[in-house]
Amino acid sequence: MAITHKYFGDIQTPTGESDVCWEKEFNLNNDYFTIKLWADSIDDLNSDNLDKFASFCQNLSKHDKNCREEMIKELHEDESYMTENLGEIQEQVNSPKLQKLIDDNATIEHFVAMMNLTNISLWADIDFSIGKPFISFDYMIDKEYSDEILCVRYDLEGNLIHVAHES
Repeated sequence: MAITHKYFGDIQTPTGESDVCWEKEFNLNNDYFTIKLWADSIDDLNSDNLDKFASFCQNLSKHDKNCREEMIKELHEDESYMTENLGEIQEQVNSPKLQKLIDDNATIEHFVAMMNLTNISLWADIDFSIGKPFISFDYMIDKEYSDEILCVRYDLEGNLIHVAHES
């Protein structure tokens, strides 16, 4: 069974815990990524939440800019994500893009500008740690050489929940 939404089209009904109900490939500034809609049950897929998710998807440039601003703030408070990635990369990788960051003594702003948006997750189910549906933007410096992610999460009203270092 599927439900239909004006932006998402047909959305598959979740069949288990945290199923992907809809997904689509996107390109923003030469970053190719997938947006996935996750839900536990059909009850999570109410039209109000779907409309808010659609609004985020229709304004990706704005939200990408906001995410990058939040990552810059976070890295100014704690540079460990950047220094760990650059240190790891310097030891293991022969990537001109990443080597340039190292050679140029990259600023936080330059480092964040070089990060790639790799995934957006629209979480319709209520996450117990957050307590409400949310949107998660995942960024990486180079997914071929590192699995370290900076994840920026927003609630459906566009309020920042947090920036987290994940892998």
